[in-house]
Amino acid sequence: MVRDWETSENLKMANDLNVLLGEINPENTGRFAGEALVCVIILAGVLKCWRISKRTTTNRKCALSLMMVLISFAGFSVVGMLSKDGSQSPLLLMTVGMLGFAMFGLVIVAVVFAILGLSEYAKQKGVFVQGKAQAIWALALSSLIIFAGLSGFIRGIWKAEANGMKPLASKPGKILEFADYNFRFRTPDHPGFQ
Repeated sequence: MVRDWETSENLKMANDLNVLLGEINPENTGRFAGEALVCVIILAGVLKCWRISKRTTTNRKCALSLMMVLISFAGFSVVGMLSKDGSQSPLLLMTVGMLGFAMFGLVIVAVVFAILGLSEYAKQKGVFVQGKAQAIWALALSSLIIFAGLSGFIRGIWKAEANGMKPLASKPGKILEFADYNFRFRTPDHPGFQ
């Protein structure tokens, strides 16, 4: 006889609760402590960049560019922590994906700020005495992030192709019918829309 609390849904909730409240072992504790320490150090760097940007002799764009890169590092750390959770809920996956895209966009904005800040720094030589190093660091770290993101994207495509997933070729003029959703779609003729 199966009791009400022994149903699979209740057992899943109990297991999720154990993951949240318990299952503390040295490996998980060390990983969590290390990730938290990295996030605290990164946020300390964000605060320092914000304080530097308030100085009148600092090029604000240069300092803010490094701050944005550090915020993106913290965001990517959070994405990594959330993706290691193990649960594959659609909301969590969507949140992790959107946060990853937002952090990648922040890196692009940081590159633009660093380039604009360096150009201002070069034009007004006597005005600014600080910010050049921050912009150079922002560009260097941004290039690493962009390289890692592109290599991960390419690796994902290669893995998908290795598993037999290939992009579907378009068949111009073919009518695709989706009975479940009660609609039909005719693919456009080549070379595109007319």
